[in-house]
Amino acid sequence: MNKYVFLILFSFFNLPAGEKSESITLLQETIRQQDKQLAQYDTEKNTNDNKINELTKQIEHLQKELISINNELDSCQEEHSLLIGQRDHMKTLVK
Repeated sequence: MNKYVFLILFSFFNLPAGEKSESITLLQETIRQQDKQLAQYDTEKNTNDNKINELTKQIEHLQKELISINNELDSCQEEHSLLIGQRDHMKTLVK
């Protein structure tokens, strides 16, 4: 058990009844505040997770688009090479 929890519990049981009630009220309020804070963090985490998922989808889409563009570029380069070859062949025929 955490030493601080032990000290709190030990101190709590040695308090007079009226102070125990106040301490319980303060602890309950602290717990409520922490629950609210945790709920807010959970909401923020979910929002951030959703943003990450959306960005991941966009990245995947862009990667597919880039692959498509690279394939088209490869095709254009092959066609370009063929045209250069044809031009060079025609030059030799003209000479």
